[in-house]
Amino acid sequence: MPQLSPSRPFVTAPEAFEALGIDRSTGYRLIRRGAFPLPVVRVGNQIRIPTAALERLRTTGVAAAFDAPRGETGAPVGHDGRSGAKEN
Repeated sequence: MPQLSPSRPFVTAPEAFEALGIDRSTGYRLIRRGAFPLPVVRVGNQIRIPTAALERLRTTGVAAAFDAPRGETGAPVGHDGRSGAKEN
């Protein structure tokens, strides 16, 4: 895994994907869907990921490096405001 410099507050999306070991197209797809496990900062047409959040995820293995909204079941809430849980 690449070494991240704590002096850089943000890394590029491809750097984050490499650090997490995910494919580039998968990473961008997760970002588009709002399912990327880290905060995403958009600067114009560029995407940046906070280095501290990426390091926290890599060292602790905790996917929720930020507080994601949760539905009644505790499942993450999707873009439409509904939880990911299926109804019976």
